[in-house]
Amino acid sequence: MEGQNLAISLPAELLGEIMRHYVDIDELQELQEPDNMTKWANIQHICTRWRKVALSTPSLWAYIHFGWPAHVVARFLARSRKAHLHIGINKDAFTSGNFPRFHDELNSLLNRVERLSIKWCPYHQPHGYLVPDPNPISSVLLNWISDILNGKHKVPHLWQLHLKFYEREPVRTETLSNLPHLLEICSRSISLTTLLPVSYQLRRVDIDYCHTSPIHLINLLASAPMLEDVHFFHENEYDIIHEGSFEDLSSNQSTISLSHLKTFTIGWCRSSFVDELLSRITYPPSAEISLSICREPSARIMTDFPLSLRSALRFSTSLSIDVERYRIGEALSAAPFALHFSSPRSADYHVDFNERGARSERIAESSEMIDDISSMGPFENLQYFSIAMALLPDSHTMTRLFDGCSEIENLAVTVRDIDNLITALSPSESTTPPCPKLRTLSLFNSKFNPFALRDVIQERNKQTVPLKELRLRKNRRLRPNEAGFPSVVSVLSRLEGMVVTIEEDIDEYSSSPSETDSE
Repeated sequence: MEGQNLAISLPAELLGEIMRHYVDIDELQELQEPDNMTKWANIQHICTRWRKVALSTPSLWAYIHFGWPAHVVARFLARSRKAHLHIGINKDAFTSGNFPRFHDELNSLLNRVERLSIKWCPYHQPHGYLVPDPNPISSVLLNWISDILNGKHKVPHLWQLHLKFYEREPVRTETLSNLPHLLEICSRSISLTTLLPVSYQLRRVDIDYCHTSPIHLINLLASAPMLEDVHFFHENEYDIIHEGSFEDLSSNQSTISLSHLKTFTIGWCRSSFVDELLSRITYPPSAEISLSICREPSARIMTDFPLSLRSALRFSTSLSIDVERYRIGEALSAAPFALHFSSPRSADYHVDFNERGARSERIAESSEMIDDISSMGPFENLQYFSIAMALLPDSHTMTRLFDGCSEIENLAVTVRDIDNLITALSPSESTTPPCPKLRTLSLFNSKFNPFALRDVIQERNKQTVPLKELRLRKNRRLRPNEAGFPSVVSVLSRLEGMVVTIEEDIDEYSSSPSETDSE
């Protein structure tokens, strides 16, 4: 009751601001969801004073979706008065007749619009893909968008523009200088065909770069030094244009400093495109760089690893190698091979590669990937190393890899069988054991001989820094095949001075009868 009384006694201005934060929403298309549509009714039903405050706070009613019933749209437009508007439009705005009905009124209010989201697609797919709607986007709406971009309609306060529709013929604009306060633009159907103003204050860009030449991408980056989030998207991995047009750029062009950059995502693209683009920009070590590389036909995976990132890979302190494993009945991603590496002095890099051959070649390609990575070493700063794939390469390849990883302290492995790993970690009388500083070993969803693992750990502990923690995950591969066979826990828990952690199986794939060992 005391809290309720306090809320009721708040000054009207503060209470109105709290209400506005309550109805505020990042994704304007979500205004149509039932939970969001009822927020204004919830506020007004608290008490008479709250209703009066709500009705006297125009900014509270400035969030409007034209897919709502017409009387609701009209009510919100009236109550918003002179507040800056946040407008959502989708196909429902046309099937209901709302867009034609309110078209003239909306045009008269464009000088108040801060955010505009237009969606014409049935649903989203992961990673920025859009599904074309079976009904083409209205030509009236396309012309209206073009008029906004090209300055025929003035929208002086617009700072966020989301255009979520897919058109083979992009909406072309020579400049976005007509939108002087634009901070964020996301679109799959805009072609930027000229240099943006140098003073441009963009913070976020998410565009389909198949409609934009490399020189225009460079111009875009150069004219937006405040960029925080960049996504250059290309839908089709088999429709990549070779980046020869970088030759049109002057080699004397100064490096572009993106000192505020947080995320930079490119893909699909060739590794040569990455090298050209990243060589022309600088960014802080706190940035996250995500790349989806389209491999050359028949090329090994690491052959197409960007040359500009090899130094960052070699001096990384954390490295994860992930190869997607086949699950019957589940869709496969377009990028089954992934590297994730980082260090305190460099950016956080995530590099995906597509699959050029048949799925049956994935295990062989994984082995080649490990072999090629081992030849890039030594990895003298690497402390955390994770490998997740169907099968490890032979023990000789794993030994070569570990010989260049003398600083590893934490090793995590998710494979079907770790016999090759156990052999590769085995100490030799004549040399220092591989990974001599290893302190934590994590084995997830793997089959192994507990006696062999125990013996290797005991021998290593005599020659190196003792292993302190062994993490295992229960799954069907750890179940004994014969009655009376000692359990993994009983064998490994006797290792002195080491904590053995047994986790429950949380990976449905590891215990599913649909798993295939043939890949």
